[in-house]
Amino acid sequence: MNADLRHGAREASPMALAWAPIALTLLLIAIFWIWHLNGFALADFSRYDEYYTLERSAAFARFDDWWAVYTSNAPTLKKPPLQYWMGGLLMEWGVAPGVALRIPSMIFALGVLGVTAWIARILAPARPWAMPLAVALMSCSWQFWDYARSAMLDSGAMLFTSLGFAFLLKALDSPRYWYGLAGAVFLAGLQKAPTPLFFMMFAPLILALSHWIAPRWQELRARDIWRTRAFRRALFLAIILGFSWQFLQSFRFTAGTEINGSVENEMFERFTPGASGRGIAEFLWLILDGEGWLRVPALISVCLLPFVTRRPTLIVVPGITLIFVLGMFLASGDVYPRYSLIMVPLLMASLAAVLMLLRPAPWLGLGAAVVLMALAGGPLRPEVFDAPYRSEDRYGVPLEPILERLGAELQEDEMLVFCGFSRTPRVPPGAITHFSSNSRPYAFLREPDLGWALDRVAEDYRGPMRGICHPDGLERLAPHLAGLQAEPVPGADMVFWTAEGYIPDPD
Repeated sequence: MNADLRHGAREASPMALAWAPIALTLLLIAIFWIWHLNGFALADFSRYDEYYTLERSAAFARFDDWWAVYTSNAPTLKKPPLQYWMGGLLMEWGVAPGVALRIPSMIFALGVLGVTAWIARILAPARPWAMPLAVALMSCSWQFWDYARSAMLDSGAMLFTSLGFAFLLKALDSPRYWYGLAGAVFLAGLQKAPTPLFFMMFAPLILALSHWIAPRWQELRARDIWRTRAFRRALFLAIILGFSWQFLQSFRFTAGTEINGSVENEMFERFTPGASGRGIAEFLWLILDGEGWLRVPALISVCLLPFVTRRPTLIVVPGITLIFVLGMFLASGDVYPRYSLIMVPLLMASLAAVLMLLRPAPWLGLGAAVVLMALAGGPLRPEVFDAPYRSEDRYGVPLEPILERLGAELQEDEMLVFCGFSRTPRVPPGAITHFSSNSRPYAFLREPDLGWALDRVAEDYRGPMRGICHPDGLERLAPHLAGLQAEPVPGADMVFWTAEGYIPDPD
């Protein structure tokens, strides 16, 4: 019998089923979650991508189309619809946008805490106290709560990725859980990207490599998984379900219909290995994201996990973690520290499991955990009571009234133009779409090439325009604007402007 199966059989022991650690886990989840509800609904939209969530969630009702995601008033494949559906429905039911678009993130965060506890139990079934410890460690991650209290997609991506990892660990002992992993791939694909699909692809390869290196230690082989009917069926389902939204959009929007973005650009091309030129400092920033007191011990625990637990199949945990870390470091596209959040629940669960399995007694690990949590700032930080971030902190005045005024003054014969190339803070395209565009196409300049930007919207456009820029940006456009008139935005380092037409460069 496989050593891991013998180990897994002990899950039904009285210690593993003790009610006290389960009750404490649920109590801690409730306390930490309720604590972080403080002030989350009072914050303004401020992050660049939060405005994408706003425009895409509101576009379902604006275009009366719930089967396409719209960006810049056109269908897009840049992101799938799950969280946008949730926020859009809440707004339809009368919930204020600032609340409606953050509720899904907090709901996903609640699920993340539960799944973190579940992973800890899977990793250390004979140490049920690892569950509440994993929840406490996870709650010490301020980055986790920061994005849980935002309108970003990262909490949902974290939940479904972690759920996929939990099903993977269970499937190594019981093949029927491969179907659960396929379900996690489907949900992750509807939220942001079908990341758990890569677990199904890499886990057999990692097991094959470990069996080749140490056949006596690693009894489970890749072919043992591939020969399992449940795995083959679940893999087929995962591929179909994980990309089902993209398939639907491909059938709906044929070659004659323009749709911007693609899963290839957002997922595959971004993480294609290349000469990224990232140094050690940037690498640590991407992986640790200012949480070294938590993540460094957790990464060490991940490496120790198969040996401390005496479960060779858990080599997939450090294997997949290493692949992720290398993928972030070598990615040829733009990657950000928040992407590493999807691995944090697994890291915290691994840390809790290893600490509770320390010899000679679990109390030694518990003491070490208390020290780490104190160094990380603790799970109940007072920052939640600080003044919420608002757009005036970035722009000098609230952004929404500025853009609403621009949209109200926009004439039917005018092209809306925004400067996105000048110094920060830039006005996010999502905010422009929602507050100013009046559901019409507009020109957003990422480079100071006005003619190229206008041609993308309407070829050979030379007519009147209205826009907003930083003063330095408008200065660069001025030679190409006939009849330019400008008015400073009160309280902000921006300028309203109108022009009678476009002056092209002389041939």
